[in-house]
Amino acid sequence: MTNKKLKQPLSLYSPQKTAFILEAVELDITRSDKHITACRLQGEVTFEQHILIETESLFNLVPEMRLEEMDGEFEPDRPIHITLTLNPAYFEMLGKQEQVNKVIEYLQQLGQQNSDHQLLSTNNWLLLQVKQTQEEKTVEYKTIWHTLRIDQWLDFFSKTGQFATDLLSELSELIPTDTNLSDTDWAEILANMAAVDSESPTSAPKSTPTTQPPESLWQAVQAYFKAAEWGYHRIPDRHSLQTIFEGKNGTLTCLAHVRETQNQLIFYAVCPLKVPPDKRPTMANYLTRTNYGLAIGNFELDVSDGEIRYKTSLDLSGCQIETRLIQNVIQANVLTLDQYLPEIMTIIYSVE
Repeated sequence: MTNKKLKQPLSLYSPQKTAFILEAVELDITRSDKHITACRLQGEVTFEQHILIETESLFNLVPEMRLEEMDGEFEPDRPIHITLTLNPAYFEMLGKQEQVNKVIEYLQQLGQQNSDHQLLSTNNWLLLQVKQTQEEKTVEYKTIWHTLRIDQWLDFFSKTGQFATDLLSELSELIPTDTNLSDTDWAEILANMAAVDSESPTSAPKSTPTTQPPESLWQAVQAYFKAAEWGYHRIPDRHSLQTIFEGKNGTLTCLAHVRETQNQLIFYAVCPLKVPPDKRPTMANYLTRTNYGLAIGNFELDVSDGEIRYKTSLDLSGCQIETRLIQNVIQANVLTLDQYLPEIMTIIYSVE
């Protein structure tokens, strides 16, 4: 990822061609094999501009897309920091710009020459996060775009500029016709990404066999993540580690726990959204039916708080520790939960 601060404010334009000026702008570009895979803008807006974002649904911020209630209110006399991401359908327009500073120059030139350009339209940027640093705390909220792998979800949609509406429409086709999506009880994001040392893989991690047999299962698990270049965070005083997995349909928080005495590994992947209380009976029925047909692992639902996790385990009592066995139990876990995540989210979104 490359990051660069803009020397000048950047103007984006609403559907009414009103200039929306971002101050203190930073641009983040992520590439893979010379292709852009993410383009994010971070900048400051005024209190009045944030009100405009909400009232006019700029940057695809419809009420249904907010994930959580704020712990407090924004203060009118302080700047508000917003993070935007470009709709992946428009990455190709930046493809000829090899360096991030060239992308910045290109965007600023567009702002001076052509306010109608698609890269400058607020319709084509998605709001990920809004926060304000105050004297005693930080007030913030995130949107569903922050959790979803939008480059995968937006493959469903054409370049209409109505991404939020299109996503809700797509989901509404999967749920009862009398569903009122505006009443959806969005759950909080579970994952705290700050605890992870580095970026997680976006697909099943590669296998890199160790040259020497590990002395213990706990050492073998850590060696596997290091060899796969998959960042993790060790949990103090436990044979456990936490990591994240960027799947095709969402970001998963994962926990690996080793029972050293029993020589067992238990691996969990946690759904990024909790199930609201009124949806838990429906979800329990769905997961029970799903579990019946699964060959490896199973879903678990905590009916007290709505947490969903997928569990796989490995018992190596009396067996030789092999990296391939550890890889298999972890890959089967994260790929299974990621596969079923859209159906799980559909149940969460619906109103019975």
